[in-house]
Amino acid sequence: MSIRKGDIVQLKPAVSGHRGRCFMTPDELNDWYQSEQSKGMDCAGETRLPPRSYIIELDSNKIYQVLRARCRVSLGYGNPTSGMACILDTQSGREIYVKRDQLALAK
Repeated sequence: MSIRKGDIVQLKPAVSGHRGRCFMTPDELNDWYQSEQSKGMDCAGETRLPPRSYIIELDSNKIYQVLRARCRVSLGYGNPTSGMACILDTQSGREIYVKRDQLALAK
C-alpha cells in the first residue's frame, strides 16, 4: 500500500536508528552566525557558508503525519535528494524530511 498525504505513519524498525533532516529556522541561523563556527575562513580561503539543514534523530515508537508523500528536496548547497517524504513531528511542530523507504503506515 502506498503512502499518501495526510496518512499517519511510523518508522520501520531499524538496527541503527533513524535520522531525518530539518531546515534551519531563522533563530537557529542567527545563533549559528553568532557562534565560533561561523568565524574565519575555510580551507579554500572563503568565508564559511551557513548550514541549510541539520540531522535529527527520530523515535521509531512515535507516529507522524505525512505532509508530502513524494518530494525531491535540496537539503544543502548541492543537488536535490529524491525519494524523500516530508513528515510532521506533532510534538515539536517541525517538518522532517526522511527517505520514503523508512516509513510504514501506522497500525
